[in-house]
Amino acid sequence: MRLVHILNPVSLSKDQELYHTQAFVFESLRRSRDHYTGSGRITHVSVHYEEDRPFIPKFFHQRPPLKHSIQDLLPKVGGGKKLPLLREVLERGTEIKSDYYLYTNADIILQPHFYDFIFRKIEEGYDGLIINRRRIPFFIDKTLDELCHYALIKGKSHPGFDCFLMSRDLLPLFELSVICLGIPFIGVTLAHNLFAFSKRLGYYDRENLTFHLGMRIRHKAAEAYYWHNRNSFFQEIKPKLDPYFDIHKFPYASLPLIKRYSKWIQNPSLFTLMNLKMEILRKWNIRKVKSIS
Repeated sequence: MRLVHILNPVSLSKDQELYHTQAFVFESLRRSRDHYTGSGRITHVSVHYEEDRPFIPKFFHQRPPLKHSIQDLLPKVGGGKKLPLLREVLERGTEIKSDYYLYTNADIILQPHFYDFIFRKIEEGYDGLIINRRRIPFFIDKTLDELCHYALIKGKSHPGFDCFLMSRDLLPLFELSVICLGIPFIGVTLAHNLFAFSKRLGYYDRENLTFHLGMRIRHKAAEAYYWHNRNSFFQEIKPKLDPYFDIHKFPYASLPLIKRYSKWIQNPSLFTLMNLKMEILRKWNIRKVKSIS
């Protein structure tokens, strides 16, 4: 069984928090791969811009550099960052043949048993997984040798989505529009594609499989880029996915009513009114879920 793990690392100055976080990310990938003793094959793939190449660890398989960014679409946004497009990142990463593809944000650190869990779920028949991270305090004085210190901290839950497993059969079905990385609606987009197309989807928000340094839930995003991603999802992606949505595949759908809606309201990547509409239409047998051809 082959697994390709796709990341989009970025070269940063040492005074930026993500610079230090990515060092822990890279080390956690290496340690988690070495911890795994099963028969599956793990390939770490880096998809990045040419200027980021010197920053990438040698154990990554590097893809041809990215050509496009959000600046191509929003050139009038002054001082904007060179943010990659999700579609191009996944296209580059999935050019390497594999049975399953894993995508995590560049600030997601793996627990040592992470790949053991992933392959176990694959063997159980899941074609898609969504895994929520834990949030733990960021101690700037910690070194890579103290990664185990971080791994033992329980931390707090995080409601958003930032880790996704997809079978190779699902990716050609995905609707990704021109969503850019580094801005909200990346997790929304990937999660809702999995809600639409996965045949057996697993959602895990309590397993402590990944963690993030820092306790913030949301980061401030450039307004123009935020509205670009938001509009891309609601105007272009969601209408195409909507016929395939089955409320039973959404997180917390099996919980009692009050607890279910409480969970949906607290999660910025889920939309309570949309889910309520689906539930009402399903109850009155008005809604029919379109089958995947």
